[in-house]
Amino acid sequence: MSDETEDGAYPARGRAVRGANSREYVARMRATLAPLASQQPSARWAFELIARGKAKNGRSLTHEARRVVLDAVLSPAGRACVEDAQGSERTRLLALYEAAARERGAGVAMPRSREPGEDDEERDFEGTEGKEATHAQR
Repeated sequence: MSDETEDGAYPARGRAVRGANSREYVARMRATLAPLASQQPSARWAFELIARGKAKNGRSLTHEARRVVLDAVLSPAGRACVEDAQGSERTRLLALYEAAARERGAGVAMPRSREPGEDDEERDFEGTEGKEATHAQR
């Protein structure tokens, strides 16, 4: 006997279903969720939303939605999106990232470049002026 109703939905909460047990439900949930396990989290959706500037229905983003989008773009996942992009896509994402960083304010880490040699310049670390910084100080 099937656990589903005629339209394929699960029965209402608290309703007894003959022949059903929790192991069957858990097995079905795991089978349904299995394809999602191989996906990596990404903040690309936030870049697309901030570029569009409006919700899919054409309305302006609410304050809370804008805050969430900025959080996602400026998160480590957002920086990874920019760092992993190539060519014109990287330029577009970097411009969106920089605009989000300006809107949010100071203290935002900028993405690293993936171009060889661009980020290889030496930096002065506190207390190392005039001498080579050790690996431990970096």
